[in-house]
Amino acid sequence: AAVQVENLLIATHSKALQVYRGQQLAWAAQLDVLPVAVRVTSLVGVKGMIVALDDAGVQLWHGFLT
Repeated sequence: AAVQVENLLIATHSKALQVYRGQQLAWAAQLDVLPVAVRVTSLVGVKGMIVALDDAGVQLWHGFLT
């Protein structure tokens, strides 16, 4: 049976977004906003988009892994 590795998104108080694959850091970015809600979704037909809402609930950041 194949082992399935899950990804974990972590948003920090220092405005960083980190993606862990298993126990290894796979990707990280410094954001312009303080992310308090993070989700992976599909936007305009593109799967795997990451969206983050800021702490004021006003700004929405989006990006994707390449």
